[in-house]
Amino acid sequence: MAMGTEQYLVPHLDKLRAWYQLPTKDAGDRAAKRRWWQSVLAEKKDPPAYSKWTDNGEARLAEMKQMKIKIMDTALGRRVQQEKRNAHAAALHWSKEERDAMRRRCDELDAVDAAAEL
Repeated sequence: MAMGTEQYLVPHLDKLRAWYQLPTKDAGDRAAKRRWWQSVLAEKKDPPAYSKWTDNGEARLAEMKQMKIKIMDTALGRRVQQEKRNAHAAALHWSKEERDAMRRRCDELDAVDAAAEL
């Protein structure tokens, strides 16, 4: 291990405990978790084979692979829509110069789109 066990924070130790399929809650304080990790390192214990994958999980994965995901179904898509609503709301408070600048920018974007369609 590159870093000594004294440098591990509780979130690191909790992830290690999860990797070894041990509960992270009620596992003691940081010192107790560090002692546990030191014993794992000293005994060179391998983590157990991950056995939680089931036929049910495989079936769900196959079903998910067939799903058609639209951008609006993602956090990114929802964020883009929120930003568009914010832009529309902000436009209500723009000066004439700001609106004219936005019109010019929209015209530029329209020209790029038209060129791409050719």
